[in-house]
Amino acid sequence: MALVSASRIVPILLLGFLALAALVHGLIGKKNQTFDGVVVQDFTTYEFYPNAKDCNYRGTPYVLLPNERFHEVVTASADTDHIDRLLHGTWRAKLNGNLSAVGWHRYRKNYWRELSVNYVVDAVGMSCGGSQLTPPEHKTVPVDWKVELAKAKAGIEKNPKSAFWHNQAGLAYDALGDFETAVKELKLACTLDPSDPMNYYSLYALYKRKSMRPEQRQVLLDALEIDPNNPLGRFRLHP
Repeated sequence: MALVSASRIVPILLLGFLALAALVHGLIGKKNQTFDGVVVQDFTTYEFYPNAKDCNYRGTPYVLLPNERFHEVVTASADTDHIDRLLHGTWRAKLNGNLSAVGWHRYRKNYWRELSVNYVVDAVGMSCGGSQLTPPEHKTVPVDWKVELAKAKAGIEKNPKSAFWHNQAGLAYDALGDFETAVKELKLACTLDPSDPMNYYSLYALYKRKSMRPEQRQVLLDALEIDPNNPLGRFRLHP
């Protein structure tokens, strides 16, 4: 077997060392850094897709830990005509924040990294229409809430104990301006499936829009008993 000369071994070892150093550098945390990408809100969880530029976001997101300034700058401009629009949104954003080292971060699902916000450099809302493939300049197709309510009523008729359909009925009633019935339906959804925090968060968003602080605090406490690691839930409880 031919021996590898020392002159060839040294460059190979050096390349291996540099590759290892680059890998380790990529795994450690970063503080006070600027990150450019897309923020996606799904109920009370925010995900950040680094380097994304439009609704066609891809890859593994970070879980985003918002602060008060983030909500003042980014989500304050959200359409609050009904609660569904308080619970979903997409923004092209540049943020300054602290990125955690690679680890195991469990919220509504598992994430490898957390990005905690220091401040917002820039943010622009995008109308992705519920689809990653919709260009940001396209507007969301309007929802016919009378049709959605009819679907929910049909679902309830088939399965009166369906928390999902009562939740959908609550969203539809709220969009149609029937606040009291919306509350009734969402409370029933919470009773029928007390293990699902999304029903509580839907009710919380409805109370929040009406500035009913005692009610929204109590329902948020109920949600956090089920979903204690939710970052936005904890922030809203102690703003």
